[in-house]
Amino acid sequence: MKAVRMSGAEPEKRPSKGVQSIEVGFTLVRALLAAGRAVSLKDLAQAAGMSASKAHSYMVSFKKIGLISQDSRNGLYELGPFAAELGVSRLGQQGPLLIAERAIHGLRERSFDGSMFVSIWSERGPVIVLRDEGNDAGVPFDIRVGYHSSILFTATGRVFLSFVHPAVVGPVLTRERESGVAGPPPLTEEEMQAVITDVRAQGFAIVPDLLLFGLTGVAVPLFDHGGSLGAVLTTIMPTRKAEARGGAGRIAEAMLQSIAEARTI
Repeated sequence: MKAVRMSGAEPEKRPSKGVQSIEVGFTLVRALLAAGRAVSLKDLAQAAGMSASKAHSYMVSFKKIGLISQDSRNGLYELGPFAAELGVSRLGQQGPLLIAERAIHGLRERSFDGSMFVSIWSERGPVIVLRDEGNDAGVPFDIRVGYHSSILFTATGRVFLSFVHPAVVGPVLTRERESGVAGPPPLTEEEMQAVITDVRAQGFAIVPDLLLFGLTGVAVPLFDHGGSLGAVLTTIMPTRKAEARGGAGRIAEAMLQSIAEARTI
């Protein structure tokens, strides 16, 4: 008997047909993203459930468009510059990052020339997603998008430590403490709680001469409409220049003021 659709009933919607090869190829991109580090072709193919020869064909195409990159020294694959552009573009459509960009522009109009960058929280801790180097030649290193900041020993990290839920920060904090990376002596629990109390009371974090002598980091939070920490705006400049501008506290207040003004645009 021929089926008859009742009058007024919605026709059954069939899923749109996509391009299967794209879907298959992106299992490799997802595997690379999940790894959080540079990966060999063999391991990548295994994680995506396909042969190495098949994976290689996809990676050649992804490399051509900049979605992935390959280290010429060891052949390992990692996410490429186009992947970074996609991520930043997506974040730019969201509130905190858009506010941060406006705030940086406002600070530049006031002749603020310190290196500035914006970080968000990731599974590996604070990660830089936007940078603006300015004209300050006194910072002797390149602040790169994708760099993960220390939670305990950077101004950026201390803002996240103070305003992100401990259950979220905890695993990353444990990994940092157990990593054995050379740096300042680890903070005791009492010292860490004192840092959190201080940052919450002031509304910003200042870290002078801790990881690099002669440089001061100042970081301020950007909260979303729900009151959660969405991003952190940070500047790094020579300590002498910070003192010439009235101290790091004055700089933090100027950054907060610029953020407040950016919200009204």
